[in-house]
Amino acid sequence: MGGHEARAGAEQRLGPAAEEADKELVRARVAVLNSYRWSSYPAYVGKVKKPDWLSTESIRQLFGSGPVESFR
Repeated sequence: MGGHEARAGAEQRLGPAAEEADKELVRARVAVLNSYRWSSYPAYVGKVKKPDWLSTESIRQLFGSGPVESFR
């Protein structure tokens, strides 16, 4: 078992500390995406104006039609 399946029950197996560590890892990864000069993440989540050449529709469809803030 690996990937998502291995993490799915982390809180039950390892306690709240493991879940908090996962959340911190996600926060760190998002911070990198926000600060990396060549990342399109800020455009996808509505933090910056999307360049004309960037097509975000196909990725956004994967996550539903909610407001852009829900992608953050």
